[in-house]
Amino acid sequence: MLPYFTEVFGNADSLHSFGRESHQAVTRARNKIAQLIGAKPSEIYFTSGGTESDNWALKGLAQAKGKHIITSAIEHPAIRETLKELKKQGVKVTVLPVTTDGVVIPESLENVIDESVSLVSIMFANNEVGTIQPIKQLAAIARKRKVAFHTDAVQAVGNLKVDVAELGVDMMSFSAHKFYGPKGIGVLYCRSGLRLEKLIIGGHQERTMRGGTTNVPLAVGMAEAMELAINELEKNTKYIAGLRDYFIKQVEENIPFVRLNGNRLNRVAGNANFSFEFIEGESILMSLDLAGIACSTGSACSSGSLDPSHVLLAMGVPIEIAHGSIRFSFGRENTKEDADYVVQTLIGIEKQKMYNDRVIEEFKNPNNVGEMPDADGVGTVGNASCGDIMKIYLKVEDNIIKDVKFQTFGCAAAIATSSLATTLIKGKTIDEALKVTNKQVVEGLGGLPAQKIHCSVLAEEAIKAAIDDYQSKKK
Repeated sequence: MLPYFTEVFGNADSLHSFGRESHQAVTRARNKIAQLIGAKPSEIYFTSGGTESDNWALKGLAQAKGKHIITSAIEHPAIRETLKELKKQGVKVTVLPVTTDGVVIPESLENVIDESVSLVSIMFANNEVGTIQPIKQLAAIARKRKVAFHTDAVQAVGNLKVDVAELGVDMMSFSAHKFYGPKGIGVLYCRSGLRLEKLIIGGHQERTMRGGTTNVPLAVGMAEAMELAINELEKNTKYIAGLRDYFIKQVEENIPFVRLNGNRLNRVAGNANFSFEFIEGESILMSLDLAGIACSTGSACSSGSLDPSHVLLAMGVPIEIAHGSIRFSFGRENTKEDADYVVQTLIGIEKQKMYNDRVIEEFKNPNNVGEMPDADGVGTVGNASCGDIMKIYLKVEDNIIKDVKFQTFGCAAAIATSSLATTLIKGKTIDEALKVTNKQVVEGLGGLPAQKIHCSVLAEEAIKAAIDDYQSKKK
């Protein structure tokens, strides 16, 4: 890349000699990338990365061809958010479910695809749990119905064997930085003959399809990195997968209350996603960061969000467990010593777990769980964005709470406080129940971490909301 930053600095779309030299470099890069995935050079379009490629595939085809797109429940935000925007513009979106391993079953696509569908977009490998999809089978179903098929292959290219002709896909997105290339450049493969509308309008770059000055050094770097990654694919995959499997084994043998998310075998080599019960992902993440370990609570594009992973929820992972999930990614330069260091750090974090034994017991064996269809009073409080929602049902006779049930979605503290709070008010008069405070709940549990006190407050508020509902109905 270095010469194209310092010496060969001509605009690749200019006709003078300086520009022609840059143009030749971009052409070589395009040819190389096409060859590596079994495509034609004319089917390779350089973009700023996977997000732009995904946006272009979905928006470009929706504008050119139709108003119904099928996708999966575990797509990257680049797909999910784009489809959310397209729905506002009248595009129908059908979302396919996944198995508990995070796999789209081909029959589920077969059951919903019809002549109204213009595009199917299913990711090749999931960015959070690493599960690999049966893309060849899914694309064949779409092709049989003459429907275009796009795959977000950002996690796959450079990590798995990818041949667009063999897969039968019409469009494919990928990014350079996932195979040790430069950040800020990607590709949209688009099969010859498939009509797309432009996403970025301006100049005549990328055969008039994408405006913007061509980034010559990044294009050159992407092609070089991709060639290296694919030439070394078998060696790197074997080494990285072995390291990942060793790490998974050590974590499962040394850390209690842990679950591996995603398919144990059918996943990209460098991915290990764990849920740790009773410890929130953000707490683990910060502790690991202080130890010099970089990992993520989910997608790097949404890891600043407090929402639990939509991928894990779609796979049926309970919301309180999804909140304690961490994605570990291994590469070719990681070592067994690195894996051991992470495991030892996790053991230290687990020993300082967030909750005491009483809280864990109330969480694992809560009292008064359930709903009450004929309740005299119902109170619902919470914050959906943090995942804590409490609903309390009351059965009242002669001003005494004869029975109480709760339904709570949230962390271990939210469920434990709901369990104890409902126990404290059962058999009490309305006036006595109104005097139950969050302080009593916290003391009854033997204490809560400072960042979890709000759960006890929600429990107090839920009781008052249910009593208010009961009293309003009496009037």
